Amino acid sequence: MTDTKRKRFEQLMMQNLDNEISGQERRELDVMMKEHDAWRREYESFKQLKEVTQNMDFKKQPLETWDLYWTRVYNRLERNVAWILLSIGAAISLTFAGFEMIEQIILDPHLHLMVKIGFLCVLAGGALLLVSTVRERIKTGRNDPYKEVIR
Repeated sequence: MTDTKRKRFEQLMMQNLDNEISGQERRELDVMMKEHDAWRREYESFKQLKEVTQNMDFKKQPLETWDLYWTRVYNRLERNVAWILLSIGAAISLTFAGFEMIEQIILDPHLHLMVKIGFLCVLAGGALLLVSTVRERIKTGRNDPYKEVIR
C-alpha cells in the first residue's frame, strides 16, 4: 500500500510542479505532505530545483571563439573526415538499395510495364539530381570568392 501511495504522491507532485493539477488533486497532495514530513521536504526541494533550472541560461560564446575554432587544423580535419566517412557510407548503402530495388522491380512479373518504367525513371532522375547537386556544390566550393571572408 505504501509503494502505491508513494507513486501517487510522486505523480501529484510532478503534476503540481508542472501546473497540471486539479483542485481535488491539489488537496490530496496537501494531505499527503501533512502526513509525511519527508515528502513535504522532497516537494520543496523539487520546487527549488525547478526555480533554479528555469532561471538558468547558457553562457554565450563570443563570435571570435567560433572563428578561432575553425582555424585549428584538428577541428577542420575532424569534421572533414566525418563528412567523408558519412558520404562513403551513404553512397554504398544507397547504391546497394538502388540495385536491389531495380532488381525487384524488373523481376516482378505482377507489375505492369508502365509501372516498371515509372519506377526506373524516378530512380534515374533522383540519381541524376543527386549527382548534379553534389557536383555543383563541389564546383562552387572551390570557386567561392567569399570562402575566406571572416565575419
